[in-house]
Amino acid sequence: MQRDIFSQKTLKIFLIALAVMVYPSLGSIFPLFPPLIGVVYILWANAIKEKEYIFVFLWILYTIVFESIWGLPLYFLMVTMLVMYTVIEPKIYHLLHANIFLKLIRVAIFDILYFIFIEGYEILMGKDIISESFVLIYYLLIDLAGVILL
Repeated sequence: MQRDIFSQKTLKIFLIALAVMVYPSLGSIFPLFPPLIGVVYILWANAIKEKEYIFVFLWILYTIVFESIWGLPLYFLMVTMLVMYTVIEPKIYHLLHANIFLKLIRVAIFDILYFIFIEGYEILMGKDIISESFVLIYYLLIDLAGVILL
């Protein structure tokens, strides 16, 4: 039996909305639960390219929920996504054309750029947001593995 495309899309929207609300909360309970911000960036960029604006909104909602639960500066993740998508990514596409390699580079640059923004905020405000740098490396590796599995 085949489902119509509307039911499939509605189910996908519901599951993503549920994940947006539950997954960041689980990350605050279990500190080594990776936030997958690089994977979210790739899904967000793909949603923009496919003009699926409900999914663009859901992934932006994920970033807001993630930053508010973890106590990070609000909208830094969204700004990082926009800078990466509009400034850096077109240059990467121009230089490279290998699909999986391109995804890995996009996620690595995105994560590093976001971590640089967080470090800059820490220096500017004199606050210590993320004290464990090995956790950031762990998050980067999980993001890279997640993109390979996409």
